[in-house]
Amino acid sequence: VLDLYFMPSSAAVKKLSGAFDAFYPDGFSPKKNPEMWEPRLLKAICSHAREGATLATWCVASAVRKAFTEAGFTIQKVPGFGHKSEMTVGRFEPKFKHRRSTTFLNSAEKPQSAIVIGAGLAGSAVACELARRGVQVQVVDAGPVGASGASALRWGVVHAQPSGDDNQLFRLTRSGLEMLREELLCYPELVRTEGLYQMARDGAELQKWQQQFAQLKPFSFPKDFLRLMSAEEAESKIGLKPRLGGLWHEGAGIVAVAEWVRARLNRSGASLLFNTRVGSLSKQGKNCQAKDAFGQIIAEADAVVVCCAAETANLLPGIELPLTRWKGRLSLLCEGALTDLKGAVTGPGYAIHSPDDWIGVGATYESADKQMSSEEAHCKNLSHLTDLFSQLTEADAAGFYEGFRCVAPDRLPVVGQVPAAEGFPNATGIYVSCAMGSRGTVFNELAAKVIAAQMFNEPIPLEADLLRAIDPGRFFKKPR
Repeated sequence: VLDLYFMPSSAAVKKLSGAFDAFYPDGFSPKKNPEMWEPRLLKAICSHAREGATLATWCVASAVRKAFTEAGFTIQKVPGFGHKSEMTVGRFEPKFKHRRSTTFLNSAEKPQSAIVIGAGLAGSAVACELARRGVQVQVVDAGPVGASGASALRWGVVHAQPSGDDNQLFRLTRSGLEMLREELLCYPELVRTEGLYQMARDGAELQKWQQQFAQLKPFSFPKDFLRLMSAEEAESKIGLKPRLGGLWHEGAGIVAVAEWVRARLNRSGASLLFNTRVGSLSKQGKNCQAKDAFGQIIAEADAVVVCCAAETANLLPGIELPLTRWKGRLSLLCEGALTDLKGAVTGPGYAIHSPDDWIGVGATYESADKQMSSEEAHCKNLSHLTDLFSQLTEADAAGFYEGFRCVAPDRLPVVGQVPAAEGFPNATGIYVSCAMGSRGTVFNELAAKVIAAQMFNEPIPLEADLLRAIDPGRFFKKPR
């Protein structure tokens, strides 16, 4: 995995996450490019060194060697290469160990076994990612089969959420989509990613998008990622003429969610335990234990990853994880309503016509204490249909798909190692992956890779500020 940061080094170092094994500083001459050799910058980079990490650079300037020494490296000069008579090498052997954020540097031993609680989108992704690393995984779920909760959706959309200011949601969904690409190649029969059309909600939003593209905000998009599209051009792509122009997401599309989840669970080789509800988690020495409502041990392992949506908060004693449940209902339409539509379109709501003629439009967003009647929910969803396609004036609904979204107050996912908190001082080896809202399809792989990287003390495939944005510790009270 190669991560490239196209920005000033002083900005890039603030985005680094995880621990690294080797360092090769090559910033031209300190006289020609002093910013690359500032002691503060070098020390900041070295703060990500794993114990025993190596260092090599052609530069032998005394100020540079001093900065590396103060950062914890044992430094020496050795014969150089080519026309360089000398070079600097070193090994990270700090005299003092500083307390570091467990979000980025996890010093725990690599787990041999793990319990994954939840067999939905999040849980299946974690099971696959850990199994790839040789971890013995046991998945426990209260349902009768995998994807029996919100992930039971027949088809769902997969796309990034653009923003002119390149906000955290856009960056996270963009990263999530990129991480999904290789994974989705393994399931060609369950995926259609020939592109997805996002219609503007109204004329004002379309004008805003046009201005942002003209001003290259937040940057100039590659044509194979995102571009503006007229309603007429969109019709040639999706089969129906949308009411307004919008954005074309190349490489985005739809995925058969429930089948995908079950296929991943089977592919992972994990042990699957269904019809079993975990009542509590505890630690016995270094081991994590999942227990039932009567305190009997269900499973025991080196690590546990909680992926059971809003119920996640109930399994973390003493921790107030502010998760809420929002009901979503998708109206399933009778044949004939959207037969000309190819794939999916989003905007004011979304509509899907899948390859197997599954047709849905929605979805509602209902709080736990204020839910619609069935008639109101259908009416709301069908209004989205006419918002998207003005030529469609009526459609008959055959039923609902419904599920509950898990949402955090800031509308970002909650992913990563659980830090120590009041009432839960020993959280070592416990991780969470939840609160993906209506974007579980695009966030699940990203979350799994973050958690696996934290478990194995690998460089984490996200910038540090994005890790902090999704870190469970953002809601916790630190122990006194």
